[in-house]
Amino acid sequence: MRQKSISLLDANIFLRYLLWDDPPKASRCQALFQRLERDEETARVLDLTLAEVVWTLQKDFGVDRRKIRDLLRTIPEFKGLKVPDKTIVLKALDVFAERAVDFPDDYIAKAARPVELQVYSYDLDLTPLKVNRREP
Repeated sequence: MRQKSISLLDANIFLRYLLWDDPPKASRCQALFQRLERDEETARVLDLTLAEVVWTLQKDFGVDRRKIRDLLRTIPEFKGLKVPDKTIVLKALDVFAERAVDFPDDYIAKAARPVELQVYSYDLDLTPLKVNRREP
């Protein structure tokens, strides 16, 4: 039996699909996501890529935080899509949607808290997220 190859998804694949701003490309991206959902194809998405998608939707296209969460919520569940730290990504999306917290900040907090990692940062936005933040 031939092993499936794994691809890596870039942010623009998510953006074309979610924004539907270029219908021919969006349609091809939709077909790709359908194959991933059915596990007919395998791909991986980096947390950095998801952060870029969130940032772009919010800052460049003015999409509401809750709408962003709702748009992205089901994608990590696709059988053929490998998402490192999927649980952290989904929890960070929930916090991002409900509070004035940047997605990357909450992602860092969610990654650091369970193993009590210290986070070096000058970002005071981490303080309410209850992480052990220190400045160098």
